[in-house]
Amino acid sequence: MMLKRNDKLLQKELESTDAGPSSTETAPAKNWVQDTPLWMVGTAIAIALGAYHFATSFVGIPQAWLHRAIHMMLVLLLAYISFGKVKKPIRYLEKGITVGFLCLAFAYILVYYNDIQLRAAFPTTLDLVIGTGLVALVIVACWRYVGPAMAWVIIAFCLYAVLGFLLPGRLKAPQLTFSYMISYLFNSNFALMGSTTGVAATSVVMFVFFGALLDKSGAMKVFSDISIMATRRITGGPAKASVIACALVGMIQGNSITNVATTGTFAIPLMKRAGYSKEFAGAVEATAATGGMIMPPVMGAAAFLMAEYTSTPYSKIIVYAIVPALLYYLGVFLAVHLRALRWGLKPVELELSLSKKEMLWQGLTCLAGFLTLIVMLVAGFSATRSALFATLALTLVWVIRPVDRLTLRGFLKAVESGGRGMLSVSTACVGAGIVVGCIGMTGLGIKISVLASIVNANVWAVLIMSMVVCIILGMGLPVTASYVLAATTLSSVLTGYGLELIPVHMFLLYFATMSAITPPVALASYAAAGIADASPNKVGWQGLVLVLPSFLVPFVFIFNQELLLIGNGLDIILAVLSASAGIFAFSIITEGWIFGKVPTPARVLLGVAVVCLLMVGVATDLIGYVILAAVVLTNYMAARKRKKELA
Repeated sequence: MMLKRNDKLLQKELESTDAGPSSTETAPAKNWVQDTPLWMVGTAIAIALGAYHFATSFVGIPQAWLHRAIHMMLVLLLAYISFGKVKKPIRYLEKGITVGFLCLAFAYILVYYNDIQLRAAFPTTLDLVIGTGLVALVIVACWRYVGPAMAWVIIAFCLYAVLGFLLPGRLKAPQLTFSYMISYLFNSNFALMGSTTGVAATSVVMFVFFGALLDKSGAMKVFSDISIMATRRITGGPAKASVIACALVGMIQGNSITNVATTGTFAIPLMKRAGYSKEFAGAVEATAATGGMIMPPVMGAAAFLMAEYTSTPYSKIIVYAIVPALLYYLGVFLAVHLRALRWGLKPVELELSLSKKEMLWQGLTCLAGFLTLIVMLVAGFSATRSALFATLALTLVWVIRPVDRLTLRGFLKAVESGGRGMLSVSTACVGAGIVVGCIGMTGLGIKISVLASIVNANVWAVLIMSMVVCIILGMGLPVTASYVLAATTLSSVLTGYGLELIPVHMFLLYFATMSAITPPVALASYAAAGIADASPNKVGWQGLVLVLPSFLVPFVFIFNQELLLIGNGLDIILAVLSASAGIFAFSIITEGWIFGKVPTPARVLLGVAVVCLLMVGVATDLIGYVILAAVVLTNYMAARKRKKELA
């Protein structure tokens, strides 16, 4: 029964992934109206969405509310035209009414957008009708493209706004009229057309199109071949190739499910052939793919929201994320290496998928896009403008290269892929905007902060509670939505304990991401299990063991900002070294192997070393280094002794 439920969850996620800033094109859901006139209309809308955003990225966006509304309406039109069986006449009528309403609402917004905003406090009947209809259609779109859990969360917050005044105690909400609620959600800049929609309609959308073009240009094959070349002659090569490939793909994809689907099809069979169990192969793929969501320069959509919430340029956000992302992959890489040594696995010769000429030109195409993106971000350009010119640079090299040259048809197909890739991202962001609006109009965020201050718990207890909340939210919600909920309700609580704003939001983003591999609902693990032909639950629990060392990282940088590259150079180097050593020690604990089996007393000592290495202070770091070195050296000497006895 659990397996059947897991399959349904995975199917929903694969049909409509929270793609983040870029997404590979996945197979359409079985009830998409593909190869029909409606699908062609959807293709035209997807290309129109791309054309609109390319144009506004060049010449500048119109008024913020109007820009967000145009983006939302194009996405909703694409969503409702593309999805749904239309074999029965009633379905044609239902789709016709829905699309007709959206077209009328779109026209109304385009003509009266100034008046709609000016009468936010006194909405007309037509404002209320259109606002109510749009809220309902966004909820249904979230159900279809993000998942039922997202829709139920929106409904729950809407019900709190309507009925919260009946609650007793400090959670009691003010009694709001229906007119005020709809005008707040529709007419204002705080909900449907709020900051979450704004982020999707500016920075995120351009990164989606950049990622779609990069994917079509052959970047995934380049990344897989690079990872194979780096690991083909070393112990545990296939698993390490998977880790490296997922990290590289994660640099342009903001979604763990699509990362698994992209790299897992070649990496998981190779790991199984090398001698890894199918459960472990799936776990490696799931954990490595999940790290891609926090891997710069192109992170998940939630990273752009973090930039918005903290009023920090995206270029700085990716700098803050560099070390945590690398430490995450260090933990996975070490676990894979130690497991290969423990099982006595030998190197496996792996074949490349590209010829030298294809590798050269497809690699140059990717490099042109990446270099342009990084140089412009470092130079201080906005994320939107940087992604635009990175897309142009990539396209230019693709047009002139002699291998698999870009055609107009290929370009339009890539733009269409990017437009359809925006469906889940934008519906999640607009749905999250409704939640943010309900929190704002009821003052729920302030109420939670007040309750937390009354409880007056220890800061470590609050951090652990926040971690658990992020993971639970992520079990049914995409990362974007779970981060938005965590940021709007928990960030003020954590900063109230004297913690800095940037580390707090990085902490929440990190654990919102981890929900993809934390049982009992671990969608990345389910996707990997399907490819590996393994038990989803076993893959999920093995993945959790693999990633346990990386769970330490947020608890370090929340107190030690040097891991976010904030501070002087020497302190940053010392912090990175001690955190790396701590992850190494924890990996030895979880795998129980270093040159041989590690006895239980030594693992206990390593636990002490981990605590010392992750605490801030030179003295504790030295104690941790000494304990770690002693355990490693002792095991090395014991292994040499055993080898001599056997010789």
